[in-house]
Amino acid sequence: MSGRGEDLDELVYHDNWMTMVELYGIRELSYETDRLPALSGLATLFKRALPLDTYLAGLWERDIHRQLFWNTSGTSRGSLADLVSSLGYGGDGRYIVPSWSWLCKQDLISFGYDKFNMDEYADYRSEYSYLRSSITPDGLGPTGKLRDASLLIRSRFMPIPYTTTKGRKSPRWRFMNAHIGYVADCELDWVEEASRDETDSERKGREEADSRRREGDENRGAKIMNGKRGPALLLLGSCAEPGEDGRPSGMNERYARGMVICAAPEIDPAACVRVGTFYSDPEDGGGLKLFEKCQQGEFLLK
Repeated sequence: MSGRGEDLDELVYHDNWMTMVELYGIRELSYETDRLPALSGLATLFKRALPLDTYLAGLWERDIHRQLFWNTSGTSRGSLADLVSSLGYGGDGRYIVPSWSWLCKQDLISFGYDKFNMDEYADYRSEYSYLRSSITPDGLGPTGKLRDASLLIRSRFMPIPYTTTKGRKSPRWRFMNAHIGYVADCELDWVEEASRDETDSERKGREEADSRRREGDENRGAKIMNGKRGPALLLLGSCAEPGEDGRPSGMNERYARGMVICAAPEIDPAACVRVGTFYSDPEDGGGLKLFEKCQQGEFLLK
């Protein structure tokens, strides 16, 4: 999809949906597996008003280029590996939702990122190719419990050295590259605890995971990222601040935004999961132009 691709009525309903999502995220449910069923009635009502749209685990397909860009007040404490292995699953190990759905977090949800508020910027558009979605219900309908869910998209990405994310005391982190300087401002879903030596068991598990990753046959992003333990910036969209005449600024002044992802061979040799979001500011030397020469790949997001 390119741009919003929506008419005015769709835009109003999608905006209303995101507003209600931000309120719903505050609620605490007795059981983690109740998250999707609790929202099912509301999703069914919206579906009647959005007959051409498809409901995807708390998001709407025709507006997914905006709705993927959510942040949460909750942050996991522990290693990145701990976060990746727990995403989408409840405490009892049962599948709940995909990592890219805001429903995988039982915390306050917001769309945007501080000054990067999508409604305040001009000419917002997607910067990726949306290939397909897959939803497997665990019941009669697509708005209730799920057995599995995934998105397949193609976009540019930039790996992040894993060591650069360690030692953070806050989920908010500025990614600086030794060669090019500023890259992006990130909102990560985990805060690394005090570092310690890797145990033999952990080393063996990591090596087995790396081996499974190398065995992947599909030419997707997880395979392209093969051998890199760290996460990556996955470009999703861009926008520009309006100029003095109210028109969008030039191409070199476009902001870039997207997801922070990480390969998840424990789930699927070809899969990646969301572990945060980012925006890149052209005024600081970043922006969309920074991604022009980055490699492209297909990413199976679980």
